[in-house]
Amino acid sequence: ICNLSLNHSKDRVKRNLPSGVIDFVVRKIIGLTPADNDALAIKPAEWVKHWPYFAIDNLPYRAHSLTIIWQNKLHYKRYAGKNYGFSLYVDGKLVKQLDRLGTIKCTLK
Repeated sequence: ICNLSLNHSKDRVKRNLPSGVIDFVVRKIIGLTPADNDALAIKPAEWVKHWPYFAIDNLPYRAHSLTIIWQNKLHYKRYAGKNYGFSLYVDGKLVKQLDRLGTIKCTLK
């Protein structure tokens, strides 16, 4: 199950959304760009920087599980145990973290 928690929504979005909606959120809003190789790039839409937080948890991607979290300094306790900033976890391990919302690039292994 891929859980989405966007902006001030108290509800988590689960599988009951059409795949096209989840795809739109992941690609166009959060900015995950699939590649043909092991490269991964995440570049959120410019206006997303005004959101205090969002998270995508347990997103399947090329035999991995991705967790993408953004929480600004004022809302860094929104996701317990996670630092403020823009973070990418692959299979539960932190692989990239930025202090502010920006582009994350990495190579999956």
